Amino acid sequence: MRLWRILLIIPFILTSISCEPIRVTTKVEPFQVEPPKQVSDVKKIPSEAIVIFDDSQISRWTHYTAEVIHTVEFPSGNLLRQALPIYFDKMFTKTMYEKSLSSMPSPKSIVIHASVDTVSFSEECCLPLKLTVNAKTKFSIYDSDLIEIALPILSSGSGQLTKPGLFAVVNNKDYGITAYEAILNSVKNSTELIYKAINNPQAQIIEAKQIINQNPSNILAYKVVANLSLKNNDIPEAFAASQMIVQIAPKEADGYFLLYKTYLAQKKYKDAFKNLEQAIAIAPKNALYMMKLFSLYINQEKYEKALKTINNYVESRPDDLYAPVWQAMTLIKMGKCNEAIETLKNHISKLEFSGVGIRIKKPEDDF
Repeated sequence: MRLWRILLIIPFILTSISCEPIRVTTKVEPFQVEPPKQVSDVKKIPSEAIVIFDDSQISRWTHYTAEVIHTVEFPSGNLLRQALPIYFDKMFTKTMYEKSLSSMPSPKSIVIHASVDTVSFSEECCLPLKLTVNAKTKFSIYDSDLIEIALPILSSGSGQLTKPGLFAVVNNKDYGITAYEAILNSVKNSTELIYKAINNPQAQIIEAKQIINQNPSNILAYKVVANLSLKNNDIPEAFAASQMIVQIAPKEADGYFLLYKTYLAQKKYKDAFKNLEQAIAIAPKNALYMMKLFSLYINQEKYEKALKTINNYVESRPDDLYAPVWQAMTLIKMGKCNEAIETLKNHISKLEFSGVGIRIKKPEDDF
């Protein structure tokens, strides 16, 4: 009787095993894509831009069918790196591409953090076989003080590949080329959105306020309102938004930094110092905050405090190879030329020379 029961169960087991879908993973390695010969024009933005991105980023997407569970790993960072210059070089007067900030931005430059949000794909079989890849890229836009001047921008694009024939198959390069087309189109579509965001700050303020009404604890929206209001010289609006950031997130250094900027615009230097020092207390290795405090002391000819600030900075950020130059300049303003010369000599002795010049680059930044 027991044997008979086992014989009855076997067909059900075999059926369940045969229905189990096959799991497949396709890994597309980074590769060089031939750029398009012709690209459409984009609207010009008369600013320099520093575009930060991670070219090692990998995006994964799984496509499910009854027979196959197929996961593809796309080298999205590598493809984004190749797509960005095609349109961004045409949009800005000068564009630099970096994995992380190697120096502080010039006063009127724009910093854009670009990344691939998602890459998805679908396949239709057969006659013809059709591969569709959809990509969504994300852009965060900052001013030279590294504070948001717009809400994050999401831009979509797609790419398609068709192959005739009953036995047509899609190989690794096909997935990569189609993903590149999707990412390239998403970058193209982002240019109009970025142009509008930068050139219509009032619309950004309105949209940010709408988000605040829906979610009163949205720190990013308050940052946009505070920063853009400050640029529009709407001090009360900037002050109110900055205070809200500090109230909601007292450990958020940017809130105190925005208060510093607001007080500085009113020439209330005591309050400006106080809030900038608070921002530094929260983020003691932030190069931007430290150099703002240093510049504030220099402008008010408080050279002893300026020297102390830059000395503290050099001690906490030994990776910043340019900081000793500011030490020397401060010593010169104090009339201590011999100490300035010794500082520069010591600094130069630590540099490595190659070729006909040197390049100073911080391996990591705490911005």
